[in-house]
Amino acid sequence: NLSLEAENAMHLNQGDGPNWQIENGSQGYSGTGYMAAAASGFDSGNLTSGSQLSWDIEFDYAGHYWVWVRMQQSGDDASSIHLGLNGQINPLEKSGLSTNSSVWDWVGEYDNQTSPQRVSLNITSPGRHSIDIWVRESGVDIDRIILTNDSQWVPSGISSNLPPDSSLWTDVTLRAAWLNWSLPSDNRWHDY
Repeated sequence: NLSLEAENAMHLNQGDGPNWQIENGSQGYSGTGYMAAAASGFDSGNLTSGSQLSWDIEFDYAGHYWVWVRMQQSGDDASSIHLGLNGQINPLEKSGLSTNSSVWDWVGEYDNQTSPQRVSLNITSPGRHSIDIWVRESGVDIDRIILTNDSQWVPSGISSNLPPDSSLWTDVTLRAAWLNWSLPSDNRWHDY
């Protein structure tokens, strides 16, 4: 299992509607806070025009990874996100992932499906892939995202059931700087 804290996203891209903001006013979140998109009436429909959170993940194996998102509604009439891979909305989702809960809730099925459809991402090749979340409807808070290759695993509110924060991401700032280094044109390291 891979656990990602929302407030530790590696990339934050502004979009239409409200931008994601780090918050800590709601009780019961994990980590140091959560990401919130203020209620403003924004609805992107099925477009990726809303503010985006993104994590670059190195996958060792191809395959299906089931996704659980811990989220809550903070507005009166809207509370959904789009989930995607490598900048593209997951083709199985029609109306995103949503919750009507005003307390933290694990969401693992797509909204408005005729039959329940588990949220999953199909990783077609090992290597680096981007996990993306966009604001679909404003008024939503995101706390944590869990990816698992066990289709039967279900998170609970009991912390012993949840994977620890991924140790790979405790150095996000250093990792982001390291990934942006490049060699000089002669492709050799130099002392300066």
